[in-house]
Amino acid sequence: MELIDFKQKTGLLFVTAPEGETITLGFEKKGLVLAQSSTKKNDLQLGNILVRAGKITEANRDKALEMQKGTLDRLGFIFAREKYCTEKDICESLRIQIKRVFFTLLRWSEGIYIFEPRESIDYFHEFIKPVFVQPLSVKGLMMEGALMIDEWPMVEKVVKSLDMVFRRLPAKQEIKTLTEEAAFDFEGSATKNDTAIHLTPDEKILYDLIDGRQSVSSILEKTLFSEFTCCKIIFDLVKKDLLEENKESPLEVSPPSKKDAASGDVLSDEIVRKNWEAARVLVQRALPEALILEITLSQKKATLLQGETDLEQWPDLIMAIYQEAKPLGNRSDVGVFEYVADEVGIALFWDHRTDYMLVVVSALNGSIGASRFRAHVATVTRCVIV
Repeated sequence: MELIDFKQKTGLLFVTAPEGETITLGFEKKGLVLAQSSTKKNDLQLGNILVRAGKITEANRDKALEMQKGTLDRLGFIFAREKYCTEKDICESLRIQIKRVFFTLLRWSEGIYIFEPRESIDYFHEFIKPVFVQPLSVKGLMMEGALMIDEWPMVEKVVKSLDMVFRRLPAKQEIKTLTEEAAFDFEGSATKNDTAIHLTPDEKILYDLIDGRQSVSSILEKTLFSEFTCCKIIFDLVKKDLLEENKESPLEVSPPSKKDAASGDVLSDEIVRKNWEAARVLVQRALPEALILEITLSQKKATLLQGETDLEQWPDLIMAIYQEAKPLGNRSDVGVFEYVADEVGIALFWDHRTDYMLVVVSALNGSIGASRFRAHVATVTRCVIV
């Protein structure tokens, strides 16, 4: 990357990890202007970044996604055309997306790469005025990434996984939030009589989100922090004795009653929770009692639950539920994906221009057909049923 930057090359760099994920970086002479991951992580999607930044509403994001299904236009183009936000807002959010993908790549220890020279990279220019385009400095990103890589081993001793759940501890001293200026100048400047625990604005944001139930990945989706920044802040809060890991089950889910199953009513939000771990609990409890889940699949329910699940774990969830419920026989993980999409009639949008994903939860005991399987689909994220 440094060589590409040094020679001011324009083109696309494709890097593929042994596990199969491919990251694409787009370079122009002045720096990095594009970064995409083939895993389509939800927290990297432009629409969700704009929502978390308060630049667009969830309703407008959802409208844009509906428009996109018919036109296949890029989401940023739709946001700009419909004036849901400014072009500058789109550029700033794309910069956040670029940095997150870039830092993910820096953590890879190996991979296969190929560089494809291009005359230009048009990702921004299709819908963004050039005056707003500010390529990111590769040197600056490399320096920032080097610091991150140095500190990751220390942070990972506390935050071992994004699936971990943390809870607050009773504060031993008063908690004070510093201003941006004070946070910058605070180190070494506290008076001897000041025994309060001081939090930076970013620490306060994350501290307020910790509730003993949400995983780190779920909290990350609600912020504009990078994965490293989020984990580093949690690490710091643990060291300040404000947080600890919640090793208890973060969510107790009751099995659905036979009345619910018979009526076909939408089960409560307590049952269809916002993370995939809860879905596993649901299956584990339903199977021994041979209960059948009847969950009405509605856009309202899907919208409510959208964005609260770590989509990176989607394949793991499919396999976990599949292995526990075993409704479809012995298949590979890829086979499960294909079978679910084909039998249930689920439109899976893997293209980078959409963020539709689906988590399928089956709590049936025994073999089932396509029509009954369709009736027992529970979503904990956005879905499209065709």
